[in-house]
Amino acid sequence: MTIRAVVFDFGGVLFDWSPHHLYRKLIADDHERQWFLDTICTQAWNTEQDAGRTLADATRTLIDQYPCHETLIQAYYERWHEMLRGPLPEGVAILNALHAAHMPLFGLTNWSAETFPYARAHYPFLQCFRNIVVSGELKLIKPDPAIYHASLAQVRACRISAPQKWCLSMTWPAISTPPSRWVGRAFTMCRPSIPPHDCVSWA
Repeated sequence: MTIRAVVFDFGGVLFDWSPHHLYRKLIADDHERQWFLDTICTQAWNTEQDAGRTLADATRTLIDQYPCHETLIQAYYERWHEMLRGPLPEGVAILNALHAAHMPLFGLTNWSAETFPYARAHYPFLQCFRNIVVSGELKLIKPDPAIYHASLAQVRACRISAPQKWCLSMTWPAISTPPSRWVGRAFTMCRPSIPPHDCVSWA
């Protein structure tokens, strides 16, 4: 199999992001903090912003539901950057090795259009990508088939083409729906734990 392009997921592959990084500073008790993140500022709620809902609308709606937690809810996006601990060395090492080998690189991420500019401004390794599909910008979100097709269209727009499995997807291992289900044989899914020299050898 010849790999002609690599598409990277971001969370859990290139970035160490977790609401716990912030809320450990705001809620000392482990059980209380977990309850808050499981019940109020949930992952499902955050995913709606990744899908395009504005942060202001999301925050206002949740405060209306849970007014007694207004300060903690407000902190979610006011201090969002504190949830982004930084890059994951293993994933970035793979990215840099592939970039040095002139492999065409693309990004595909579930991320709010309002918070992603912070990552662009603070993490220069994102410049390695030819294009990045950001769910909040398209108002599409994984595992919607349309977002995988949008990513594939970006790859093809760079005039990269080959038969069968030719686009390697570096994604978070816990993903439940591999992109190959939606775009046929174009994508091959791969965990981000492969040594960089092995990735380069695939090129």
